[in-house]
Amino acid sequence: MKPYLRVSDRQRGKSESVNEQLVDLTDDAGERRWQLGEAYADDGISASQFAEKIRGDFTRLIADLRAGQFGASILGLWELSRFSRQVDEWTPALRLLEAASVRVWVSDVQRLYDPRDPDDRKTLLTGAVDAEYESAKTSRRVKRTVRQKAQKGWMHGQAPFGYRREYDPDSGALLRQVIVPEEAKAIRTIFDRLEAGDSLRRITIDLREAGVRSRAGRPLSEQVVRGMATRDTYAGRRRHSTRAAQGKGGQVYEAAWLAIVEPAQFDAVQARLSDPARRVNRDGQGRHFLSMIAQCDRCIAPMTSSQRGGEPPHLRCHANCGIQVNEELLDQIAMDVIVGYLSRKDIYQELTRDRGDSPEARHVQARLASVRRSLVELENELAAEQITPKMAGAAERKWLAEVEQLEQRERELTAPPALAAFLGAGGDIRARLEAAPMPARRAIAREVLSPGLVGQLRVGKVTTNKWCAECRKPTCVHRVMARLKWHRM
Repeated sequence: MKPYLRVSDRQRGKSESVNEQLVDLTDDAGERRWQLGEAYADDGISASQFAEKIRGDFTRLIADLRAGQFGASILGLWELSRFSRQVDEWTPALRLLEAASVRVWVSDVQRLYDPRDPDDRKTLLTGAVDAEYESAKTSRRVKRTVRQKAQKGWMHGQAPFGYRREYDPDSGALLRQVIVPEEAKAIRTIFDRLEAGDSLRRITIDLREAGVRSRAGRPLSEQVVRGMATRDTYAGRRRHSTRAAQGKGGQVYEAAWLAIVEPAQFDAVQARLSDPARRVNRDGQGRHFLSMIAQCDRCIAPMTSSQRGGEPPHLRCHANCGIQVNEELLDQIAMDVIVGYLSRKDIYQELTRDRGDSPEARHVQARLASVRRSLVELENELAAEQITPKMAGAAERKWLAEVEQLEQRERELTAPPALAAFLGAGGDIRARLEAAPMPARRAIAREVLSPGLVGQLRVGKVTTNKWCAECRKPTCVHRVMARLKWHRM
């Protein structure tokens, strides 16, 4: 006899379940004088239709039956549901067992079944149906409980980085989720720097150098840092999504735990991370103000920073057409233009006015709220079995598509996040720009020096070799300015 052993959950005191199953099957084999072969075992993996992990040894068992390499005349199970909780898996497996003349021993009922016998086959399939039914009922019960806890803002899953759980010492019941000060400090650093315009890559490197580690003792990766920056938990919010709508939003509730960052700051960071204008590639590694932003007027190629042969740093045409310009002087001119533009009162009012007060914006926002409510109601109707999954799926696809269109239009009716952050902070714009991280300054330059605002910055060729008449220098601000063009839409 070859046993197949499986347990879904290795926690909650069940870590020995696989070994206990093997002990019982070993005793059964000894009493009947069956030779016990090598066991197949899947520890900590579900066998239901809701499973997300692949059962490696189950797959190997089926492959051995199909290839005629099972090597035993009896398959030993602790109980029928250990083999599978899916009728679709039981049916082909029984055909393979029948073809290989392998019988099935079930320890909990102390009975040997022969798949070739119609009565035994019916019993096995009935057991499979019962196992699948119980699994579906459990799933429905768990989903209902999770949804109810979410509505109350209660915790679910493991405590995230930044928090820990407190339990009743007598009953073991979960009491609360509290902030871990040292971990929360790293979380606040991530949000503060993202709000200031720093890049995820730079933040990740600095956290690594500062010795910040995950609970597993590993340095934080850029993907992990981004995941932290988009986690509603840190704003004191509890998000609940259905399985069908994973990654598509879901309903947000007020959490039962304290926030690590202010909700307003969290929302501002989300606006930055989701901004369509946000660049995710490392153009010029973010070290040069106008690299890949300024363009060559001759061939309309981007200009990149370069320094050769002892020359001062300059921007040169990426297509190597020969156009180049002093980088320091061009940066100075561009900064003056940007500060001047953002300091104009009419531009300030235009970019900071509450565009949510416009009739079109109010209409878009009202419709967006209505569609989101409809999605929540749809989820509730499906949970209450008032509509079929097919009907719910059709309605959900339609409304999710509309939500995406409405959100896009809402973004178009608001000021660019990078500009809004600087304009709304008050004080001296130049001082704030010069104090900002380079990625934030580049984001501002990308917005302002665009065809729709000041104009795209283009550098033309030198038209004369004479020195500047004003400052008597071969290279100066005046000579650089004479080469610039501002391309507008």
